[in-house]
Amino acid sequence: FGTVCGAFAAARLIKIGALTGRVAGLFTSTYIGGTVNYFAVAKALRLTTESSALVAAGLVVDNVIMAVYLSVLFALSPNSKIVPEPVSGGRQIHWNRMLKSGLLAIALSTMGIALSNVLGLLAAFSGIPVVTLITALAASFRTRAFAPLTDEASRIGSMIFSIFFVTIGASANLSKMIAYGPAIALFAGVIISIHGSVVYLIGRKLLHLPVEELLVASNANIGGAGTAAAFASERGWLALIMPAVLVGSIGYIIANPIGLLLAHHLS
Repeated sequence: FGTVCGAFAAARLIKIGALTGRVAGLFTSTYIGGTVNYFAVAKALRLTTESSALVAAGLVVDNVIMAVYLSVLFALSPNSKIVPEPVSGGRQIHWNRMLKSGLLAIALSTMGIALSNVLGLLAAFSGIPVVTLITALAASFRTRAFAPLTDEASRIGSMIFSIFFVTIGASANLSKMIAYGPAIALFAGVIISIHGSVVYLIGRKLLHLPVEELLVASNANIGGAGTAAAFASERGWLALIMPAVLVGSIGYIIANPIGLLLAHHLS
């Protein structure tokens, strides 16, 4: 809610030409979910082909603003401990699971794109929201089948993202990146500032929730499940690690449709 409020405010205060609405949707998606949502929404909004320089500049700004915000959360966090949990061991690659993960991803993506085509959504959204929804539903109702594949799926996703980063960088115009930078930085700064204010005012002042839970929840939105879990672990709030992962994962699921809807509404 705080991120959406921030996006509406940023779109009113800072204009980036005809791209303002799409930039609002782009940063809404990444500050509800994560970088995976940033690129998914950028592709769905045709920004990766029409304005790759903006996408590249936005990625740099996103990482810088996020780092600053997470540092502020760390500085504001109290020195408290919350119910320790046992720490799991190291990770090992299982090649059969990696193969299953890859085949499953291809199958779900194919189903999502086919269904988007049937529903007439392919031209507007590139099939990404439907693929996300189908994957989320499958993972929710077949948890035992998906859970063992998590590590291997993450590795595959990281490799594919590395390739995607290269293609974005190769097609970006450096001069346009520099031109977009200041406006996008202000845009992202407004969104994050309002997000933090809303979380504090509603969570702390109205609902009287513990500061630790609010900080972890905000971290999960802005940084994602991984940074939130690491943050909770570092601060000694070990009982909040799994909730951090859960909140971050929910963010990944809902970020794409919210970002796309907001972009279309503001465009």
